[in-house]
Amino acid sequence: SGVSAIDAISLTGAEMALKPPYTDLVTQAADVSIDAAKEGAIISLSAHMPNFAEVYKKAKVDGKYDYGGYSPNITSGNVANRILPGGDLNEVYNGYLDILAKYAKQLDKAGVPVLFRPFHEANGGWFWWGNGHCDEATFKNLYKYTEDYLKDIKDVHNFIYEYSPNGPFTSEADYLIRYPGDDYVDVIAFDYYHRSPVVGDNWMDIFKQSEAVVGGIAKKKNKLAAISEVGIIQGSLNGMAISGNQRKDWFNEVLDATAGTGMSYFMSWANFGEKDRKSTRLNSSHPGY
Repeated sequence: SGVSAIDAISLTGAEMALKPPYTDLVTQAADVSIDAAKEGAIISLSAHMPNFAEVYKKAKVDGKYDYGGYSPNITSGNVANRILPGGDLNEVYNGYLDILAKYAKQLDKAGVPVLFRPFHEANGGWFWWGNGHCDEATFKNLYKYTEDYLKDIKDVHNFIYEYSPNGPFTSEADYLIRYPGDDYVDVIAFDYYHRSPVVGDNWMDIFKQSEAVVGGIAKKKNKLAAISEVGIIQGSLNGMAISGNQRKDWFNEVLDATAGTGMSYFMSWANFGEKDRKSTRLNSSHPGY
């Protein structure tokens, strides 16, 4: 068994093409996840949410907002504030959450829980919900609103909420800056990437320090700890290159660094192909992916 991850952009067409006999992407994606769960995998759903200001600008499709494409890296528009209740984009955001709920309900019907990881790497500045584009108070309110809406309005109860800022971390205070509260988080996790690994660098030592910080917080809060994303970045390539790698045993190094730490899992991300840069995040034989 292992963790099998899919991203919510698959539900809106950015990483998954609709294939017969399916007539909607959500059902197709849900069946991919259900099949993986039947093979013993734990299912994880991350959410590279679109910039909802950009969504609002687009023409509707059959009377509905078009959440397709990839725009979480468009950081303009004060989106985090505008999608909260009272904001002009709240309806747009709720429509997106309804799509996530549809996916969740199909998995729930099959008895499959989901590690749900919204607003990941929020301490970085590369997404519209991140540092510099969304202040700490707004982020916490947004995280809480999202969870409350899914639970109370859409009756979604098979999501396990995972908080995953970007490492490294040297202190608990650093990790907890945007933490939305114990009542809203089930898994204490972090993402961390090794840029251009070379023999003798100290990345693994810093990685272990981050594991200790995050694991310590989880223990104090009586929650699970995890490494929600870990991987290599080499130039423009997210992943290990076909040739020229100086740390060919990198993944085993991560395994050794994680063993015995109490981390519930680590997930490598994202198997982007060197040739075509396409993602194969979910290893599944299901024809829908």
